[in-house]
Amino acid sequence: KIGLYISSGSTILNYTHTFSNLDIISAGCWLACRYHLGEHKALSPLLLKIAVGYLLFYISLSFGMDRFLFPWQYPDLGSIHWLLFHVLLLVTIPLILHTILQKKIKAFNRVLATKPLVYIGQMSYGLYLYHYLVFKMVDIHFPAIVNLGNVPSFIVKCVLAWGVAAFSWNFFEKPILRKKEAFQYQK
Repeated sequence: KIGLYISSGSTILNYTHTFSNLDIISAGCWLACRYHLGEHKALSPLLLKIAVGYLLFYISLSFGMDRFLFPWQYPDLGSIHWLLFHVLLLVTIPLILHTILQKKIKAFNRVLATKPLVYIGQMSYGLYLYHYLVFKMVDIHFPAIVNLGNVPSFIVKCVLAWGVAAFSWNFFEKPILRKKEAFQYQK
């Protein structure tokens, strides 16, 4: 992330490119390794300190800079805004995952197991993959939708992205996931 920002990488490249997201992928791998090695109990205080510290930094920076609060008005700062937001995700998502995996907050886990949230979880990868493409396709090829205004246009784009993600889930992801039983491994 930092390398792409310093090398004047585009904001969208910083947001979408796999190499620019290796930090957050690595954080997930690190968390999985800690759990596999049985070292998860020591993670709670460390993850909490990191997340709270960075959240305070992010909030103080937000209040201190008008440009930071409204990055779309200042294209020159767009990349740094996304960089800092990405780091916020990098330090808070492992804490949230750790909290879920600890299963100490039973009400939280019950909410996450509800059918609507499980369905959203199933669609989330497809939404992540396709939303930008769908939004751009609508912007380029369907000016009538864009001319509806910001909110209606956004809603139409979200519905279309959801449709593409649902198609992907039903016809690509689910059939591929069914095959994983053929490739079982021993722990």
